[in-house]
Amino acid sequence: TCTLGDCDVSVDLGNGVGIDFVLIDGDDLIDPSNRYTLDNAFYMMTTEVTQEMFQELMGYDSRDGQLTSYGDGDNYPAYYASWHMAAHFANTLSILEGEQECYSCSGSGTNVTCSEAMSPYDCSGYSLPTEHEWEIAARSGTTSEFWTGEGSSLGGTYSSNDCDANVMIQDGASNSPLSDYAWFCGNSSSSHEVGTKLPNGFGLYDMHGNLYEWTSDWYGCSYPTPHIWCFEGSERVKRGG
Repeated sequence: TCTLGDCDVSVDLGNGVGIDFVLIDGDDLIDPSNRYTLDNAFYMMTTEVTQEMFQELMGYDSRDGQLTSYGDGDNYPAYYASWHMAAHFANTLSILEGEQECYSCSGSGTNVTCSEAMSPYDCSGYSLPTEHEWEIAARSGTTSEFWTGEGSSLGGTYSSNDCDANVMIQDGASNSPLSDYAWFCGNSSSSHEVGTKLPNGFGLYDMHGNLYEWTSDWYGCSYPTPHIWCFEGSERVKRGG
């Protein structure tokens, strides 16, 4: 039973809280611009991690000791989660499901520190998506920056790079408002409940806008590089947001 919308797999965390995933496989593993192809199918969460999910699985609020004025409620995304906290969340989900742990973590709560136990491409448990996986998930089978399901490219790019609610997705068909798909600086100054905008072609919500999302990669490699997980650099890659 899926918690929100359609899914291929849902993990029950207890107390009526679940996490939904869609499977990305087959031809969808080929970068639409033919720059790289992923070797392994993968599951992607349909939403950002919510405050309810984080609390239920981890036993604490990701915002402990921080301001909670940027959106508060069960279905709001968990924020102030460091990369280490996000990796620890993935590891804890792996333990719950009896899967391989992708990270080595020490400490607890907001002070946890984690590092990859292996390449995320080699780990069968839950992990943060690689930058290549995140891009394929966001483009949802198209070469477009924003998916609408209409026009020859099933989407398009923005009409202007402005903080304006009137920004459109230029797909050559309906030219939908970007605000139909994303919370961004043109229609918001805070976070919002997940899944309240339209999903993309894979059924994924909030890939554009709302909160930034952590990936497994470091800033330190040329992108895209086929079959490469970037494991060197000084900062982790964030996407979306």
